[in-house]
Amino acid sequence: MNLSSNPSPQQNKAVLVTGAAKRLGREIALEFARQGWDIAIHYGRSESDATATVAEIQKLGRKAVAFKADLASEAEIHSLFAAVVAEFQSLECLVNSASIFEYDRANSDTPLSGKSLQDHMQVNLAAP
Repeated sequence: MNLSSNPSPQQNKAVLVTGAAKRLGREIALEFARQGWDIAIHYGRSESDATATVAEIQKLGRKAVAFKADLASEAEIHSLFAAVVAEFQSLECLVNSASIFEYDRANSDTPLSGKSLQDHMQVNLAAP
């Protein structure tokens, strides 16, 4: 991946990557770090994975901070952005990579409830 707006290290541009503790979000965050960006790592439930991702980014010489937020909650989304801006002073890029995987199968032992469906829609389609 070659990020066209590759900042020089002196610029300290920050990106928030949601769902960055593991899987695709983690790889996106690592590539931004390799390209010279500082990274706000969002996670929902994967704190230990987020901590490991932060450590790996810091080894690349970039600033990385983990932020926990439930993206199904509008109040937590607002708090997430406030915390990220307070930590990084500005935010130049947002990558929406968070998603919910639980209970996605029709044959699951735990059926999809109305609340769970709303959470899926909020996180997978509407949330940052």
